Amino acid sequence: MRGAGGGVRRLGRPTSIRLGEVLAWLEDDQALVECFREDGGNCVLTGFCALRPRLERAPCVYAEMNSSTLAECINPALRRFVDSAAPVA
Repeated sequence: MRGAGGGVRRLGRPTSIRLGEVLAWLEDDQALVECFREDGGNCVLTGFCALRPRLERAPCVYAEMNSSTLAECINPALRRFVDSAAPVA
């Protein structure tokens, strides 16, 4: 849900949710960065930005992110508070 009080709810076990899928879902209809928008955006760094070329060469970011699950990102000190086998809403 967007807006104040919004957020996301997982629909699966953390061990089966891939991070790249989460990233793609969260991006949904918005560009990763403004200059990737269909209309080119209005970034003041266009022309001398060093980030865009790196992002253009990095489709492997999603592949790398998909090599990990949500469960693997839970801080070890907090794992006792998270039951990855609990039923999901």
